[in-house]
Amino acid sequence: MTLIYRCDQQAIELALEKLKRDRLVSDQAIFNFDAPEGLRSEVAYRDFDFLTRLCRVGDVETARSVLTWLKKEGIVPDDAVSDEGAFDAFRKEVREKFTIPGTSITPVMERLLFMLSSLKKPKRAIGLGTYCGYALVWAVGASCGEDQLYQVGKVYAIDIDADVTAKARENFNLLPNTEHVEFLTEDGLEAAERLEGPFDYVYLDVDSPELGKGIYLDLLKLLYDKLEVGGWVLAHDTCVPPFADQLKDYLAFVRDDENFRQSISFDIDPFGLELSVK
Repeated sequence: MTLIYRCDQQAIELALEKLKRDRLVSDQAIFNFDAPEGLRSEVAYRDFDFLTRLCRVGDVETARSVLTWLKKEGIVPDDAVSDEGAFDAFRKEVREKFTIPGTSITPVMERLLFMLSSLKKPKRAIGLGTYCGYALVWAVGASCGEDQLYQVGKVYAIDIDADVTAKARENFNLLPNTEHVEFLTEDGLEAAERLEGPFDYVYLDVDSPELGKGIYLDLLKLLYDKLEVGGWVLAHDTCVPPFADQLKDYLAFVRDDENFRQSISFDIDPFGLELSVK
């Protein structure tokens, strides 16, 4: 089953007001979900300027709406809760301590990744393409920091670039309760084949010189039999238009009911996230 989550009306209205205040759209602009991109009298959902503001001004409202939606779809229990105070404290801690040269992880994606981690509480996780650690720190952040919300057995952080892996290790070492995260400088395909499962949480954010984001599918096929039933796979950048052709086979695979029980596209910022439940 394939599901698509997009931000709710409250978050959309906040972003539209921000565009008006910044004089990027007319004061009389209205939101039209089905409008083509690039208009300035109607604001389209996938307009880059709109989504860039939406992901900044509506992150709290979006996360709350996502949690309600996940319960409704039966992906998390009805009694699942998200600790917003723990996230706010962790965000402050990370932003004060981490050194990041650049990132496509938006404020709403920070909050979503942290919340998903806190809901799933994975025991063995693997991140592929972890760069300087900024995406990974949200993807497993609820298991780290001063007020860790759960304890995880192991997290493997894989990146082929030794310099950025060293920076990621340095960043994580500034946080308490990160001993379970092991940083490895290794080709993602070799690591996915070598590391023993089972895993219940996979985070993909890799680029290949030959395949681009198309390498997601090759990585997932190597990990598929090591992924527990009920395990989650999170793939970043799945809503970026230039990556559509590269990711079409990956998305077809995870959205096939024979392979995954559910796959959800979180179209909440310019980059997007696909969550697939085995």
